[in-house]
Amino acid sequence: MGGTLLSAVIDSAQKSDFDMTYVVVSRETLSVVTSWGYNRVQFVLNEKPEAGQSGSLQLGLRAIESKEDSFCILLGDMPMVTSEVLRGLRSSFLELPQNKSAMIPVRDGRFGHPSWFRPIWKHRLLESSGDMGGREIIGRYKDEVSFISGADYCFFDVDTPRDYELLKGKEVCPPAPSQ
Repeated sequence: MGGTLLSAVIDSAQKSDFDMTYVVVSRETLSVVTSWGYNRVQFVLNEKPEAGQSGSLQLGLRAIESKEDSFCILLGDMPMVTSEVLRGLRSSFLELPQNKSAMIPVRDGRFGHPSWFRPIWKHRLLESSGDMGGREIIGRYKDEVSFISGADYCFFDVDTPRDYELLKGKEVCPPAPSQ
């Protein structure tokens, strides 16, 4: 894998034909990524990354221009989520019954990513706070959520040098299975 962890995730999103990708970054990261020259990518500055995941989530949600479109939340430190995985999960999401408005990978009670949401969730997730992100809100509407069995790539993020060393030994994961 060449480039950075973040560029690998953005590349996967770009190859998945999303209309637009919003990437929430710190000021330090913004000074680097703006020169990358991506199309259909908007970098959103998080002035207060210490506020936790919910601050980044809210900034990303507010940046989404369309109120009618479904959206995907993917973390920038999950390079094992390839474009093939994204396309497979997107197909499964599009086939959800009408009574389900979100699709979230889960394993042993842990939520993974990428997670997929219909437009109604934009308003709901804007209520999140702290480092819990949207977990508490998802719990309130769990009957509307299709919880799918999450593969390893839905839970493997790179937070430490040891995680990075583990990543170097992993092969690119296969496409996500259909539901």
